[in-house]
Amino acid sequence: MQAFLNGYRDTLEINPGESTIKVYDYLEEKIYTILEEEVPIVSTAFGVLSSMLIKRLKQKKVTLIGMATNSDEAKQLEEAGYDMVVAQGFEAGGHRGTFQLERYPDGCNIGLIALLQSILKKVSIPVVAAGGIHSCEQINGLLTMGACGVQLGTRFLVAHEAGTNNAYRQALIKAYAEDTVITKAISGRPARAIRNRLLTELEESDVAILPFPVQNECTKDIRSAAKEYAVADLQSLWAGQGVTHIEKEESVKAIMESFSRLTLHKTEMKERVRDSK
Repeated sequence: MQAFLNGYRDTLEINPGESTIKVYDYLEEKIYTILEEEVPIVSTAFGVLSSMLIKRLKQKKVTLIGMATNSDEAKQLEEAGYDMVVAQGFEAGGHRGTFQLERYPDGCNIGLIALLQSILKKVSIPVVAAGGIHSCEQINGLLTMGACGVQLGTRFLVAHEAGTNNAYRQALIKAYAEDTVITKAISGRPARAIRNRLLTELEESDVAILPFPVQNECTKDIRSAAKEYAVADLQSLWAGQGVTHIEKEESVKAIMESFSRLTLHKTEMKERVRDSK
């Protein structure tokens, strides 16, 4: 894999990849920092925290939120003591939160509407909807279905305040839903991204994709250099299917106000209909 990736390193004029990879798990250190800084909310993905870590967080009255891609995962989170579940639909950008990749090699990929309905029937804790959300109409519909809230990611990647590099921003503005695919090529774990040269050539090569997080570590220096040199074709362009509806860069305030204006408009229309009756 490193020999294959060295072709991209040559293009970017960076050092060849190392023949060995070390991956460090800083989970214990992260939990220690969270407790020291008295962080009130913790959100996790890829599984359930150990009972020991959950106990330590609960002793500090931390609100625990976990991502689920099916109702069984949601139930596991609830039984472990989590306070909320994020239902991550198939449409979501970035890594799939699926717990067991042995059972679901490409991630458990259920559309948000069906997933939300399934999880709401399975658990009694609040459920947040996520995946492909970009409009107030969607938000209102999901809340009506029973979601306690929504989680948006892709739309905020083009916010002025975001740290997204310009090449990534332009790729998001130009992309359509059909340009996104779920792939293991970049990190070794299923994730939704805009198809580009790095993704395509890795998938089409004869070199086996390494498991997460080793593959992620192998491609990290290439993706980092590509960001610095504004080369979108060699980055990890994580994006959800709602990317179709991104047309321009905006401030976070403008994005939030677009939801507020639509909500206000709907409220005004309902009041007018009520008054007319």
